[in-house]
Amino acid sequence: MTRKCIDSILGLTDYPKESLRLVIIDNGSTDGSGAELKNSFAETIDLLELSKNLGFVKGSNMGILHCLDVHKTDYVLLLNNDTEVLQSDWLRKLVKVCEEDEKVAIVGPCLLFPNGNVQWSARARERNTFYLIFQTLSTGLNPRVGRSAMGMGGSPCHFGVANTVSGACMLIRSEFIREHDMLDEALSPFFGEDVEYCFRAWENGWKVVYRGDTTMMHHQAYSFEKDGSLAEKKFYWSMRNGIRISRRYFGLWRTVLIGGPIFLLSTVFDKKKKSDPLKLGNIRVREKLPLRFFLLFKAFVDAMR
Repeated sequence: MTRKCIDSILGLTDYPKESLRLVIIDNGSTDGSGAELKNSFAETIDLLELSKNLGFVKGSNMGILHCLDVHKTDYVLLLNNDTEVLQSDWLRKLVKVCEEDEKVAIVGPCLLFPNGNVQWSARARERNTFYLIFQTLSTGLNPRVGRSAMGMGGSPCHFGVANTVSGACMLIRSEFIREHDMLDEALSPFFGEDVEYCFRAWENGWKVVYRGDTTMMHHQAYSFEKDGSLAEKKFYWSMRNGIRISRRYFGLWRTVLIGGPIFLLSTVFDKKKKSDPLKLGNIRVREKLPLRFFLLFKAFVDAMR
């Protein structure tokens, strides 16, 4: 999967070679992939080999720090290894947004499932507390839910400001990183760090922009699907971090009174097929409900610490 991602970047991306550097984080892999990448792309990538898996947040921060310190970069693009480039000008379009407005801190494209369906990519700029809290848990849901940055029709061609964009492909201005720090490691190992980062940008007077005419394929949760034993941990992390982010930006009482029903519904129900829109026919009751409620309680307690 990582090899396919790198090949698509190098093969399709129309961007000045002298202005682009790939930094690959080997997050404690044990399958020999690091050595394979080093042999195949020695001249074109920086391979940061970590001795153990630090999780997405800390691993990404290691890469961000490398970009800032070693390459003195103007921008850092976070890109999941289960993505594939679809357009030659994708990177030029994302960078152009920042170049035309110095207050833009973060830009994200439209993400597509392999079957062509639009997946969670962004949320429109809004101040409705319900939807804002909903965003802390909605990264697995189709953007047609609520007021989408793409409109209720789901067209992937919308362009404009957004509350949040997906960290699967997120261009970040280095100036913003230097002023307001990297991803929040309190959210380790992962989940919601992209939402929190976008909220942080708006809170500090910066802008977040969704560029829907730029598309990127995202297989989404590929690593988790290869290891089914992580399902309960993933649920716990998503709930803990969602509650933690909500409390930080909306306060305790709004989190409990408005967010409470959202967290309960997310505990009981899930989508049958992740690549299809969220609707009545695509909802199922989760398995092991007693365990799920226990994990929700644990997540709440841990998030309040």
